[in-house]
Amino acid sequence: MQWFIIGRDMHVLCTPSTDFPQTLPIDDSGDSLGQEISITNNSAVGTYDFTTDPRHPDSVYITEGNYIAFRDKYGKDRLYTIMSIEGDEEWTVHCEDIGLDLINEYAVPWDYTARSIEDTLSVVLHDSGWEIGINEVSSYKRATKFEGTTDSQLTRIGDVCNQFDAECEFAIEMKGAKVTKQVINIYKTLGEDKTQQRFIDNINLISLSRSGSIEDLITCIRCYGKEDENGNKLTIADINYDDGRYFSPKGEHRIYDREARNKWSRFRAYDYEGQGEFDGYIVGTFEYDTDDANELLNRGLTELKSRNDVKVTYEASLYDLRADIGDTVQIADNRFQEKVYLSARIQSVRNHYTVSGQDSGVLANYKILTSNPTSQVTQIMEQLKDQIVSVKSTEITYQIGSSGVEPPEGQWVPNPPQTSPGQYLWTRKTTTYTNGSQTTEYSVSRNGDDGKDGEDGKPGPAGKDGEDGKPGPAGKDGEDGKPGPAGQDGRGVRSTSVTYQSSSSGTTIPTGVWSSSIPSVSAGKYLWTRTVIEYTDDTSSTLYSVSKMGGNGTDGKGIKSITEYYLASASSSGVTTSTSGWTTKIQTITTSKKYLWNYEVTRYTDDTSTTTSPCIIGVYGDKGATGNGIQSITNYYLATASGSDVTTDTSGWTTTVQTISAAKKYLWNYEVVTYTNGNQSETAPHIIGVYGDQGKPGKDGHDGEDGVDGTDGISMILSNEAVALPCDIEGNPLDYSLATGTAYVYKGASDVSASATWTVSWSGMTGTWTASSRTYKVTGMTADVGKLTIKAVYSGTTLTKVFTVTKALKNIKVNKLSAISGVLGEVTTGKITNTSGGKKALVINDNAVEFYDYTTNGEFCGRIRGSKFQNDGVHKCMRHEVEYGVEWVGKIPGSSDYTDMMYLFPDGFALEVPLYNYGRNMTRVFNNLPDDTQGTIDRLNGRIQAFSASVSISKANTWETQVVKFPKAFEKAPIVIVQAQTGQNGTLVWADGATTTQFTLHKYRPSTTAFGIQIIAVSD
Repeated sequence: MQWFIIGRDMHVLCTPSTDFPQTLPIDDSGDSLGQEISITNNSAVGTYDFTTDPRHPDSVYITEGNYIAFRDKYGKDRLYTIMSIEGDEEWTVHCEDIGLDLINEYAVPWDYTARSIEDTLSVVLHDSGWEIGINEVSSYKRATKFEGTTDSQLTRIGDVCNQFDAECEFAIEMKGAKVTKQVINIYKTLGEDKTQQRFIDNINLISLSRSGSIEDLITCIRCYGKEDENGNKLTIADINYDDGRYFSPKGEHRIYDREARNKWSRFRAYDYEGQGEFDGYIVGTFEYDTDDANELLNRGLTELKSRNDVKVTYEASLYDLRADIGDTVQIADNRFQEKVYLSARIQSVRNHYTVSGQDSGVLANYKILTSNPTSQVTQIMEQLKDQIVSVKSTEITYQIGSSGVEPPEGQWVPNPPQTSPGQYLWTRKTTTYTNGSQTTEYSVSRNGDDGKDGEDGKPGPAGKDGEDGKPGPAGKDGEDGKPGPAGQDGRGVRSTSVTYQSSSSGTTIPTGVWSSSIPSVSAGKYLWTRTVIEYTDDTSSTLYSVSKMGGNGTDGKGIKSITEYYLASASSSGVTTSTSGWTTKIQTITTSKKYLWNYEVTRYTDDTSTTTSPCIIGVYGDKGATGNGIQSITNYYLATASGSDVTTDTSGWTTTVQTISAAKKYLWNYEVVTYTNGNQSETAPHIIGVYGDQGKPGKDGHDGEDGVDGTDGISMILSNEAVALPCDIEGNPLDYSLATGTAYVYKGASDVSASATWTVSWSGMTGTWTASSRTYKVTGMTADVGKLTIKAVYSGTTLTKVFTVTKALKNIKVNKLSAISGVLGEVTTGKITNTSGGKKALVINDNAVEFYDYTTNGEFCGRIRGSKFQNDGVHKCMRHEVEYGVEWVGKIPGSSDYTDMMYLFPDGFALEVPLYNYGRNMTRVFNNLPDDTQGTIDRLNGRIQAFSASVSISKANTWETQVVKFPKAFEKAPIVIVQAQTGQNGTLVWADGATTTQFTLHKYRPSTTAFGIQIIAVSD
C-alpha cells in the first residue's frame, strides 16, 4: 500500500509505503482508525484516520492543511485534508476528504428559478477548486430557495442534491503522483442496485448487530406548502390519490397508509371494532417550500414511507467487504433463535489498509427477505454458500530452469532443489478456490557464478641435500609463497523496480509496455508482474510472476418476495390451496374454527415461484387447569467461621447480606421458593463468598537504569500571544499600542531566532512585521477578531504560532447597574421592567407601557399604547387597553391632597366629581334623572337618547368604521358615549363625528362574529 503526502501546492512531499519499512510509518488498524465513507445528506463524505511516528524525518510533512492521497480498495483515487493532529510519542491524524473551502466557508442565501444542477451549484463551486464530473441528472431542472446564512458549502451541496433527487461523491484525478483535478460526481443513486456480495454467518459474516426505534413512527401525514398573500398554506386537498395502500381523498390534506394502520392502530387490540375509515391513524406533519400541490404530494408520500414502520439499522462486520458505498448486499445470520435474512444498502463503510479482516459496514434501506426458515430458504442458503468464493488450498512447488524469462516445462517438486551457479530457481504458487477455479503465480531467482580462483604463489627455496644413507630427519618447511591477487568483489542489491502489464497469455511473457502502476485487467486476462533487481556489480536479474483475473459468475437466483396465506377452519385435514377463504391477513381462530392453516408462495428474481403445502400452524386450545407458578423467592444469608456442616437450622440466618471478616470468613446462602399453590421448596446452603487473608509484602523491585540524555528541544515563543483592544461605541479600537510583540525560537535554552527562516500572514487585521528584530505590530482591524500566523523553520523543523487580537466591543452585561451618569443623547433600549417590593409593577416595551398589580399578586392590569387616532382633525387620543379598570385621581382646586375623580370599567364608568362638557357643568342634567329612566328621557324632550345596536366586523384584528343613526333627530349635535356589551373580551369601540341624526362608530374585534353595543347620546 502506498500513500502520497501532498503540500498545499498539490506537489508530493513524501511517499510512505508498506513495501519500504524505512519510509514514514502509517498505521490505520483499530476500530476508530481507517477510511470511513458514509452517505450523509445525499453526499458520500469520507474521513481517514491513522497513526504515525513523529520522530521520523518525514513527519515534518504531516501538518494541518496538507493532504494525504491514495488509491482505495475500489480503485478510486482519494484526497483527504489533514484537519487535526494529536499525541506526543505517537500522532493520531484525522483527515477529511473535502477541502477547507467547502467545510469552513458559509453558503449564501438564494432564490433561483428552474435551472440545471450544474448552474445551481456554480455559485458554491466557483472558486473552491472543485468541478462537476459525472452528472446523471444533467437534464433535470429545479427551482431552489435557501434562506439560511449559516449553512456550510458542503451542507448546501447535499441540500441541492436532495432537491434534484440525486446523490454525489467527491473524487480526484491523478497523473503520476500529481493531483490534476478535483471532481464532484453526481448520480441518481450511489452504488449498484443489484446484489454485489452475499454474507453468511460462519463463512464471511463476522458479526451483525441490530438497533431499532419507533420514536418517529407515523401512519398518516399532513402536508403543507407555501403560504399565499392571505397567510393560507398550500395543501393537497384538490388531489384525489389512491394506489391501493396509500390514499388521499379529494378535500383532505392528509395521506393515509392502510397497511401501516392495520399494523399499528390502537384498535387492533379490539379486533378493530369501532374503527372508522379515518380512525386509528398516527398523524404527523410535513412542510415543504413549494407552491405545486403535486410536488407536495410526492414529497409527503416519500416522507410517510420513511416513517411508517420501525426504523431499523444493522451494523455488520464483514470479511473481505468489496461492495462500495451505496451498493446492495445480502445478509444471512442463522446464529440465534430469530433468523435474519435481509437485503440492504451499504450506508457507510470503514476500511483498513494496514491490516486485513477488519473492514466493516453499516446497512440501511434494508428489506427483510423472510422471517422464518423454510425448505426453500435452506436451498437458497446453499446457493448463497456456493456463490461465496474463498481460498480452498495453496500449493508451492519448485523447478530449476535455464531461462529467467520462460517458466520451465519439466517436473515441479515440493522442496527447493540445489541449483548450480548460473542456473535459475523457479517458484510456482497454485491457489485453488472453493468454486474450482485456480490462479498460478511465478517468481524466479538466479544462482550467481563463482569468482575465479587466485594465482598460485611462487615456490619457496629448496632445502639442502641430506647425506646419503639412511634418510635423515625431514628438513624444515619452505617459506610460504606470496598471496595471490584478490578475488572479485561480492555483489549486493542496488535497486529494485516493479512494473506491471496485462496479457492474454499466462505462460508467455508479454512484449508490450510495462507500467509502474497496476493496470485494469478484464475477466479471463492475466496480470504479469516484473521485478528487475540491479546489483552493485552492474549486473541485474529479472523475476516474473503472473495471476489470472477470474470471470464473473452466473447471476444468482434470489428471493423477490414471500407471500403468506392464512385460513381459519374447522377441519384438521383435507385443506388445500384451492380451499376457499384464504387471505394474506392472519385470521382469528375460535371454538368453531379451531385450526389456523398456512402456506406461502415464494417468487424468485428469475420470475419463477414455488408454493408450500398447507399446514396447521395454530390450534384453538381449550381452557387448561390453573397453573402453578412462583409467587416469591426469599434469600437467606449467614456469616460464620465454619466452612462446612452449616444447615438451614443453624442459628443466625437473616434476609440481608451479612459482613464477613477474619473471624467469620465464610458467607453462606440458601433460598426459599414459594409457589402460587402454597407449597414451598428450599435449596441446600452453600458458600457464596470467602474472606481472603492479607498476603505477604512483595520484595522491592530493582532500580531502573538511567535513561539516555535527551536532545535539546526546539520551541517557539511569542512575547504576546493574544490581546483584547478597548473600543468605542461603534466598535473602533481606541489604542493599538497593546497589540505588539516579539517572536523567538529556542534550541534548549539557547536563542537561535536569528538562524531561523520566518514567514507571516495577516487575517482580519493589518500591521507591520520587522524581520530583523522579529517584532510585530497591529495598525488596523478589518474584523472583530484578527490573527497573525507566524511560522519559523529551524534545522528542518517547522514551528507555528498565532497572535490573536479581539475587539472589546460595546455590549455591556452586568447583574446590577446602580447608576448611569453622563450626557447620553438619544438612547434606544429593549424591554425595561420596574419592580416594587420585589413584584413587577411597570414594564416599558417597544410600543406600550404595561401596568401590574404590585400591591397583591402582580397580575396584569392594562397598558397604554403609543397609537394615535385622528378622527376629525381636532381630537387626538392614545389607546388604553383596560383589563380590570382605571381609577383617575386629581386635586380639586383649594384641596391639598388627591381625591378620587372617576372610575372607568370594561362595562361602564362612575363619576365622583361633577361632569363638565366644554366648561359647562352637566351635574344638573344627571341630578334631575329620576329612577324611571324612560320617563326622564321623555321629560328631557329628547335631549338624551339611550339605545343598543348590533354590530358586525368584516375582518378580525382590524379597525373599521360604521355610521350609526339616532332613533330620532336631535336639535343640536349630542355628546355620544358608546361601549360594547359585557363579555366581549378584546372588543374596542369609540364614537366621534356626531351630527343631529347620526355618529361614526369606530370598532375593533379579534373575531368576525357580531356583537352588541350600548349608546348614550346627550344634547344640551
